[in-house]
Amino acid sequence: MAASLATAAAEGREGHWQRGSKPDSMTEYHAQNSGFIAGRLQISRAEEERCLDLLLETGQLRREGQRLRLGASLTVDTRGDRQRSQRLKAFWTGVALERLQNDADGTFSYNVFAVSRADFSRIQDLFRAYFRELRRIVAASEPSECIVLSNVHLLELGSTREPKR
Repeated sequence: MAASLATAAAEGREGHWQRGSKPDSMTEYHAQNSGFIAGRLQISRAEEERCLDLLLETGQLRREGQRLRLGASLTVDTRGDRQRSQRLKAFWTGVALERLQNDADGTFSYNVFAVSRADFSRIQDLFRAYFRELRRIVAASEPSECIVLSNVHLLELGSTREPKR
């Protein structure tokens, strides 16, 4: 029986590159062309194989002859494990930074500004609403044709909170 993705994540076996993706259009091609997904995502073939093995083990992919098909598409909520959540956020921020520094296609933007506390609170509410809507669109999107990273930050630069060590 396939292990659950939550169990794999709890054991620290999650592959960052497989989290959140719905790889149906790319995996069918992969079975005949090892390295295809690695090339598309700009990761190593070893990382591709590790993530595909985990997706198969957890039931997110299933093998049909020479083809890989989408199985259960699951989302694992990491909010209960602050350290793991922070590591994942840092990992994906690093991926975005690497792609930005290498002039990758994408929409990269920023805005540094000063606002009242009340307006900052309103902006935070808007930020959360945007993220919920983005997740709703992703959940309903078919077919899965693109693997996309949305990396959005909103933080007070003048915060007096001490960094965690």
